Amino acid sequence: MEIVDTQNYEKIYIDENQGFFLFSFQAKDINRIIPMHFHKEIEVLYCISGKMKIWVEGKIIILQAGQFFVINSLVPHSTQSYEQGEFVVFYFHSKLFLDKEARINVWEQKEKQDIYQQEIKLIQQIFASTQKEDSYIVFHQRSLLNEFIYILLKEFSTNEVLDQRTKNRNKKIKDIIHLMQENYASQLTLEELARLSGYTATYLSRMIKESTGQTFSEYKKSLCLEHAINMIENTELTLEIIAQKSGFANEKSLRTAFKEAMLMTPREYIKKIKNDRNTIKKQLF
Repeated sequence: MEIVDTQNYEKIYIDENQGFFLFSFQAKDINRIIPMHFHKEIEVLYCISGKMKIWVEGKIIILQAGQFFVINSLVPHSTQSYEQGEFVVFYFHSKLFLDKEARINVWEQKEKQDIYQQEIKLIQQIFASTQKEDSYIVFHQRSLLNEFIYILLKEFSTNEVLDQRTKNRNKKIKDIIHLMQENYASQLTLEELARLSGYTATYLSRMIKESTGQTFSEYKKSLCLEHAINMIENTELTLEIIAQKSGFANEKSLRTAFKEAMLMTPREYIKKIKNDRNTIKKQLF
C-alpha cells in the first residue's frame, strides 16, 4: 500500500481586508465528531446554547452556553456538539495578533471573569454586526474587532514557552493527523500506522484516544464520514461511488455510519439539502 505523507492542515480563506471570518451553526447531529485538525488561524468558539466538547492539548474542555474558548494557531483540536444548540465560530488571521509568540488562555483565569464577560459582549456585537445591511458597518466591525483582540492580548495572553513534553505531543499528533488525513480512504490499519510513525500500536492507540476522544477505528471512520458528507453536499456522485472514494467497504457501511452520526439516511439528507437550497432561491428571487 502506498502511503502519502504530506504536510497538510485545514485551509481557511479569510478576506485580507477584514482579517476575520465567522459563521454560526445549529448543532443537531450530536453524535458527529469533527476529526482532529489544525490551522494557522486563531479560532474562537462561542456557545450560544447547548454544549460542546473540545479535545485540545491533552485536555477535554466542556464549553457551555455563554462561554467562549480560544484555540491557538497550529494547535491540534477536535470538537463534538453533544447537546443540540447554537454556536458561533470566529477565525482570526494570525497577522492581527502582533505578538506572534503570544498564546491566548481564557480558560484558566477565573480572577478575570469580568473581563471575560466583556469579551463575550464584544463577540455578540461583532456577530450582530454581520447581520446588518449597512454600507459602513465594516468600520464598526473593525473597531469592535480591534478592541476584542486588544483585550485578548493584554489580559489573556502569555509568553510562556510550551514545555518540551507538550511540544513533542503536538508534533506527534500532527504527524498522525497528516498520515491519517492523507490516507483515510486506504485500508490503513493501526499496526501499519504504528510502523510508519515509529510508535508501538499500544502507545499510538492510547495517544489517539487521549487526543481525540476516539479510538483509532472511530477516528478513521469519522475522517471517512466527513469526506463522504462533503461529496454528498457538493457532487452528484452516487452513494456507491462516494462510499468507494471515502474509504467505506461498501454503500451499506456508509449508510450505517451516516445514520449513526447524522440521525437520518443519506437519501433523507440529500432531500433536506435540496429543500434548503430551494428555499434560499425563493428568498433571493
